[in-house]
Amino acid sequence: MGYGIYIGEAIIETGLEYGDNDLYSTVEEVEVEDAPYWDDRVDVSGKTNSIHPSYTAFSHFLEESNLKDLFMNEEYGLMRNHPGEAVIQNKDYELIREVRINRQNKYPNNEAGWGEGKDSILARLMWFEFWFKWALDNCSVPTIRNI
Repeated sequence: MGYGIYIGEAIIETGLEYGDNDLYSTVEEVEVEDAPYWDDRVDVSGKTNSIHPSYTAFSHFLEESNLKDLFMNEEYGLMRNHPGEAVIQNKDYELIREVRINRQNKYPNNEAGWGEGKDSILARLMWFEFWFKWALDNCSVPTIRNI
């Protein structure tokens, strides 16, 4: 079991066709040619805006990257509700970018990826950095959705 995390444009649908008046939100799935991609990927879905880490792997990523508050803080975390959605802000992108730069400076010889001897934390940071920036640049409502 794990998360399905999608980053992109928020799509709002009504439940009227199902006989209710609820609102449902999702994120449009897209593929971008220059998105980060690794042949040895574990949870990245090609060059799409979705990633599917196990709960354990994502928890490890948050601890190692010191991004637990950004994603899981009970008051403002982007994934404080599971399932749920949140709007991505420039400050969120800047924080992830800063953490990625710091990791690359601390471990300059690390190679991003999931295979033996590769840095999965760096790979996930690069993935989130790319997609947060893409969403901010291309979406009217840049959103992170987790299911």
